[in-house]
Amino acid sequence: MSEHPLHDRRTFMGAGLGAAALMTMLDSTKADAAHHEEENEFAAVEKANEKIVNEFCAAWATMDTEKIGEHMADDCVFRMLENRPITEGKEAILGGTKTFLANAKSAEFEVLRSHAMGNIVINDRIDRFDTGGNKMVFHIVGIFYVADGKIKEWRDYSMPKV
Repeated sequence: MSEHPLHDRRTFMGAGLGAAALMTMLDSTKADAAHHEEENEFAAVEKANEKIVNEFCAAWATMDTEKIGEHMADDCVFRMLENRPITEGKEAILGGTKTFLANAKSAEFEVLRSHAMGNIVINDRIDRFDTGGNKMVFHIVGIFYVADGKIKEWRDYSMPKV
């Protein structure tokens, strides 16, 4: 009399191991899909944050402090250079900006390259200001912390002249 194939111990163990391997593969595929979805969401946040910072930098060419301020949180903090004090609050930052731009003929932040890592955006840029009799050019590394679609922290560091 022939036994049922699963009654044979080797067949039974082989079928069990095969099923376990299949379940592991399915679980791994689900985990990979979830991880890929997470990476896509993270990349979307980074792309949005980089866009906010790049729009902020482009707004300087308008010399309109309202347009510049649209990208900043009310409690934004700013450090113009590594050896300068921190300015706290959007109103204070824009007050100083308005005073500076009142004497300027043009302003430009040329972003050379930009990289986002989560809520942090780093850009390498050339800042140019023309105040009539004085043309100023600065090579800057800007580090921005973006949350809820607004710049919460902005710190600039000067690049050494080579």
